[in-house]
Amino acid sequence: MRLAIQVAVALAVLFVLVLVGLAVLLPRLAASEAVRVRLEETARSVTGQEVRWDELAFGLLPPRLVVLNPKVAPPGTPSEPSLEADSLSLRVALLPLLTRTVVIDSLVVEGVTVRLRRTAEGVQLPLDRAGDAAPRSEEAAPDVPAEDEDGVALAVRDVRLLDSRLLLEDRTVEPPLVWDLVDLEARAKGSSLAGPIAVELSGKLATGGTVHVAGTAWLDGRIDLDATLDQLALEPLQRYVDALGLALGGRVSARAAIEGGIAKVSGPFEVDATGAELIYGEAFQKPRGTPATVTGRLTLGREGALALEDVNLRMHSLDARGRVETGRWTRVELEAPPFNLSGWGDLVPALASFSPEGSVALEKLAMKTTPLDLRGRVILRDLLLTPATGEPIGLHGTLEGIGGAVRSRNLEAVVGEQRIALDVELSDLAKEPRYRVVVRTEQAETNALLTALAGMDDTLYGPLTGNAELSGPVGGARPPLEALGGRARLEIGRGRLRGVSLLRGSLERLGAFGEAALLAGEIRGGKTLQRFYEDEFESISGTFVLENGRAKTDDLHMVYRHYRVDLRGSVGMLDESLDLSGTLTIDEEVDAALAAGVDQEATPVPASPRVIPLAHLGGTVREPHVKITREAAVELVASYALDRRRESLEHKIDERLGEGAGREILSTLEQILGGKKKKSEEP
Repeated sequence: MRLAIQVAVALAVLFVLVLVGLAVLLPRLAASEAVRVRLEETARSVTGQEVRWDELAFGLLPPRLVVLNPKVAPPGTPSEPSLEADSLSLRVALLPLLTRTVVIDSLVVEGVTVRLRRTAEGVQLPLDRAGDAAPRSEEAAPDVPAEDEDGVALAVRDVRLLDSRLLLEDRTVEPPLVWDLVDLEARAKGSSLAGPIAVELSGKLATGGTVHVAGTAWLDGRIDLDATLDQLALEPLQRYVDALGLALGGRVSARAAIEGGIAKVSGPFEVDATGAELIYGEAFQKPRGTPATVTGRLTLGREGALALEDVNLRMHSLDARGRVETGRWTRVELEAPPFNLSGWGDLVPALASFSPEGSVALEKLAMKTTPLDLRGRVILRDLLLTPATGEPIGLHGTLEGIGGAVRSRNLEAVVGEQRIALDVELSDLAKEPRYRVVVRTEQAETNALLTALAGMDDTLYGPLTGNAELSGPVGGARPPLEALGGRARLEIGRGRLRGVSLLRGSLERLGAFGEAALLAGEIRGGKTLQRFYEDEFESISGTFVLENGRAKTDDLHMVYRHYRVDLRGSVGMLDESLDLSGTLTIDEEVDAALAAGVDQEATPVPASPRVIPLAHLGGTVREPHVKITREAAVELVASYALDRRRESLEHKIDERLGEGAGREILSTLEQILGGKKKKSEEP
C-alpha cells in the first residue's frame, strides 16, 4: 500500500512538472516559424485550403488555443479568403486528455466573415475539397466520441459564433446577386463530432428582414432544422423572376422545416405574402395588403435547383394547386377549380372598370421560361363584365396556352342579348405583348351593342352584320382605342339615327334659297320639304381602317327613302368626331319639291336625281354639321328654271323673309350667272 501511495505521489509530481514545462515552452514553440509552417501544411492537408493567421497562442491551465485573424482561402488565392475572423478561442477539458479523449469545452469565434458562392453546380463551401463526400457514419452513436486511427477520441460541447457576417454570391442570376447576412449570432452544442449537434442561428439581412434557424445538424452535412424568415424584402429577389416578366416589391414572411444532406434538403414550407407586391405587366397587379398565402414542400438540390411540390396558393377567391421548378429554367404549374372573379378588379387592371362576376377555372396551366412556353387552359364560365357606362358583357369559352402565345377557342360574347363570335390571340408575351381579335356578328341590334360597349344609348338603331380584325399592344401609355389598329366592315339594315337628318342639315346650309324652297312648299298646299326630314334610313354600310384613334373610310354609304349620302374621311373613336366629305343625292320627289321653290305656279316638269356636293361633314355622330360651298349652292339654284313671274316670286319671298329679300336673292343669282362674281361670305 505504501508503495502504491509513493508511486501515485511521484506520478502527480511528474505530471505537474510536465505541465509547468509545457506552459513555459509552448508559447515559444507556437511563435517559431518551423511550427507555423508545419501547422499550415497540416491544415492544408486536412482542409484542402490555404490557412493563415497573424498570431497563435497556447495556454495550459486550462488548456486553450487562441488564434488571431485566421484566414481560409482557396488554393493559390491567399488574398481572397472565403473565411476570416477577428479571433478564434478554443478551450479543451483537461482530465479527458488522460483517457486519450479531446473534449472541446468551448470554441468561440468572433468577427467571422464567411464568403460563399453559388453557381449552377451548387454552393461552394469554404472547406470543400474536390471529390470529398462526407459519408454518414451509421455505426457511431450520437453520444459516443469519434475516434481516429490512433485511437484518440474527439468530442465537442459548445461552439459559438459572435458578431459575424455571411456573404452569399449567387452567380446563377445575371448580374450576380450578393446576399448579406449581418449581426450573425450562432451556437452549436453537442457531445461528439459524429453525433448530432443542437444549433441555433439568428441574423439580419442587409436588404431587409430577419432570419432565425434552430434544430439539429451533423458534420457530415445532414440537417433537421426549422427556419423562419420574417418581413423579408422582395426587391432583391427581382433577378430570379425577370425571365417571367414579374416585378416584386414589399415584404413576405416564411417558415420551413427542412431536413436532408448536402446533396438534397427538403421539407414543408408556408409563406405569407399579404405584405407583398406582385406585378405582371398590365395583366396582374397584387397590391400590398391583399391576403395571399402559399404552402407546400420544398426541395433544394446540391446543383442549386429549387423545386416546390404540393403547392397550395390562396389569394382572394383563388385556391390553386401546383408546383414550381427553378434552375437553368423556371416552370410553374397551376390548376384551380372554378373561382369567383368578384372583386378581382383590384388585382387585374383590365377588369377594374368592369365589376367582374362569374367564374374562371385553371386547367393544367403551365408556364416555362427561356424561352417562354405556355400550356394549359383558362376556362371562362358565365363570366360577366359590367362597364361603367353600358350593359353587362357575358363571356363564354376557353383561352389556351400555345407556346409563346394564348389563343381562344369557342369564345363568344353576349352584349345586350346580342351574340358576338370572337377569335382572340395574345402573342409575343415574353417581349412586347400584342393582341389580335377577330369579331363577327350577324343581325345584331346596333343600339344594344353601342349602349353596352360605348354608352351610346338611344342613338343608332338597326340590325348589324359585320366583321372586324383588330390588333394592338397589350397595355402601354396610349389609350387602347388610340393604339388600336385593323379593318372593319359594317352593314346596318333598316334603322334609325335618332334626331339626325343629313338632308335637313344640307338644305339648311343653302341659306335663303333653302328658306325660299320651304316657303314655296307651304304655299302649294303644305307639300313642304319637312316631310323628307326623317331620321329613319334604309341602310348604312362602309369599310373602315382603324389607326391612331380614328376610323377611316372611302365608302361610307347612308341610304334613305328619298336620298342617299356617300362619304369619305374619318370618324373619331374616342370623341365620335366627324371629318368627312362627299355627296348628297336626292331623288325625283325631293328634286321636284326644290324646283317648286323656284316656280310654284309653273307646270311641273319631269325631275331627275340631283347631286349636291358636301364640302365637309363635321361635328359628332349625334350632332353632325354640314358645310356646302357658296359655289355649290348657287350652282344648285341656277340649275332650276327661273319662273318668268319674277315679281310675284320676289313679292312672296319678301312676305316671308322681309322687304327686299327677294330682290337681293335674285339679283345675286343674276350677277353670278352673268359672270359678275360678288364677294361675300359662304352661307
